[in-house]
Amino acid sequence: MHDPVMFILQALVSFASAVALVVRHPASFQVPDYDFLRAFK
Repeated sequence: MHDPVMFILQALVSFASAVALVVRHPASFQVPDYDFLRAFK
């Protein structure tokens, strides 16, 4: 039997870690887009 509190905490931690990756490393998400657009210019 799963503890709903632990399940919610685990979900929040995983969500926070995903948000932290986007906030700390925005260049890793933007650089491929710039290279993709640059290929058509």
